[in-house]
Amino acid sequence: MSVANPPPSVAAADSIGLLDDYAPAQGHPEGWLQAVLNKMENDNLRSGGNLAFDRIDQNDYTPEEYAAWKWYRKETSGDSWARNVADHNAEGVKSPDTFVENKDYAAPPQLHINPPEFKTFNGDAAGAGTMAVSTAALNHFVEFLRQLAPAGGSGFLMEARDDLVNVNPRPGAFAVGTLTREVFVGDNGLSGLAGETATVLNKIQAFLFDFAMDLGKIAKDFEDTEELNALTADKFKSLTVDSDGAWGAVTEADVKSDSIADR
Repeated sequence: MSVANPPPSVAAADSIGLLDDYAPAQGHPEGWLQAVLNKMENDNLRSGGNLAFDRIDQNDYTPEEYAAWKWYRKETSGDSWARNVADHNAEGVKSPDTFVENKDYAAPPQLHINPPEFKTFNGDAAGAGTMAVSTAALNHFVEFLRQLAPAGGSGFLMEARDDLVNVNPRPGAFAVGTLTREVFVGDNGLSGLAGETATVLNKIQAFLFDFAMDLGKIAKDFEDTEELNALTADKFKSLTVDSDGAWGAVTEADVKSDSIADR
């Protein structure tokens, strides 16, 4: 009896170029689809779903976002996914460049990672009034997180992911080279160390984005009160439930007994 392979992740679909044309065709900016699908994929995992089974609530998303998810699910299931992979593979392996004598072939490829510049907080660390915790400092940290994981699926983490999914060692006819290639990108060019790391980067991006959202709400709610100083760990945990779930997705733990508040 054969067992059907589970549908691929968003990162795998993106790595074969499946997601490239959807957003522009719908009038959305580049990266919109990846950001939406990454968010919905993590929401689905937090709700008890998996790559093959949806447990997301349609009412939590705009009609455009939910339509994008349905399109993605259709294009990555069964015969549709097999066809898309076949189309990708049909492009073939590019011929190597002509050998150039004295060229430094050991030079590493150029990366496209541009980490943001961060400013040191120079505000009132004591906060207003008798508060021991400063909302200004908290907002500064939120801005720090938003630079790490901006909205729209951009930022240097996603730049690193894009460099990883473009890794394509060409071992030729050498058996050892082929085995080495599989360690990095798997036997299908979409998994291995590069694919797994790209998946982790997607999850870290989702966590940092959710954590910034949660902390931003806390800073706003406590901006004009003294209650922030009395904020307990249990209360903080209840206010960071979304990002705590995203952290669980990063660690791939089914049940977490601790939370962001405990770290």
